[in-house]
Amino acid sequence: MRYLRGGLIAMVASMVLAPAAGAFATKTNSGRHVGLMLRPGAAQAYLKAKAPKGGPPKSSAVLQYNGGPVLHSETAYLIFWEPGSHVISSTSKTVLTQYLSDASADSGLATNVYGVLAQYTDTTRSGALYQQAAPKVIDDTQGYPTQSSSCSLATGMTACVTDAQIQAEISRLIGAGHLPTGTGANAPIYFMITPTDVNVCLSGGQCASNNFCAYHDFFSIGSASVLYASVPFAVWANGSIKGCQDDGTSLYQTPAGTFHGDQGYQIADNLSHELSETITDPLINAWFSGGNGSEVGDLCEAFASVSSTRKDVSALAYSPTLLGTAAGGDLTDQLIAKNYYYTQTEWSNSRNACSATPTT
Repeated sequence: MRYLRGGLIAMVASMVLAPAAGAFATKTNSGRHVGLMLRPGAAQAYLKAKAPKGGPPKSSAVLQYNGGPVLHSETAYLIFWEPGSHVISSTSKTVLTQYLSDASADSGLATNVYGVLAQYTDTTRSGALYQQAAPKVIDDTQGYPTQSSSCSLATGMTACVTDAQIQAEISRLIGAGHLPTGTGANAPIYFMITPTDVNVCLSGGQCASNNFCAYHDFFSIGSASVLYASVPFAVWANGSIKGCQDDGTSLYQTPAGTFHGDQGYQIADNLSHELSETITDPLINAWFSGGNGSEVGDLCEAFASVSSTRKDVSALAYSPTLLGTAAGGDLTDQLIAKNYYYTQTEWSNSRNACSATPTT
């Protein structure tokens, strides 16, 4: 994932710019860390891994531990923010809700990509266990705030919200609904889903329309951390034929069946990226690579025939194929609670490769 927090983006002396396929942990000029999942071809800034403050020792593994916590159980909150004429299709909402419900149903099993995360431990010496409660769905019809001067409508967009405005809306929902916060048992993760015609912008001109696919981050309410991610449908704007599906095929790939071709499948892919990275790096101080600041999902986000952890590309990014063909546009690589999906793999230190399950 790529994370960004507050303020204009400033690259500190320890960072370098390089072309990137996907995601990384970086820092803003306010000193906050953020995880950002980049669009193909966008520039990447690196966050150097720090010496661990406890937990697993420094090693030669790609992902390094930096002293922060991991999640040991979590609950996903799906927020569909769609006031007035800004609409997310009912089928896409069904796909996303079904995806998280299936992930919950298979909680604790080693048969899908979330099982890979258990190898990443923290100072408690306990792994980021695959323990997900049933998702909560919030239909949010609150009007969008006044458009900020730093928020670009972009071609085809009719509204734009900033990261600060997303944080404010999540805070409002938490207060109004007496919703939970924190990183403890069943830690809530708030996924803000916005429609195709709504741009999302971080400071410094980095927007869903031109720079990123999704990101995860956290902010504080009192002494409690609030974990959240922005997963916008804006990546489908202006005639995109694959959204952020960087799998090396020309056709949009989704499982055959009732919702075949729905854009929600690719948004579920982006969401899975942010969910995995929030579990293994919730406060952006736990697990990321020492060389380029990539998190567990970043290393496997984009396909290339030759894998490279330096470039965040992998021949195993969407592997193995369970059903379908690229020519038919119906590839699948995950079977979760008897439903098929097509999502990226996650990095496994134990295999030194991207993996679809803990054992394959």
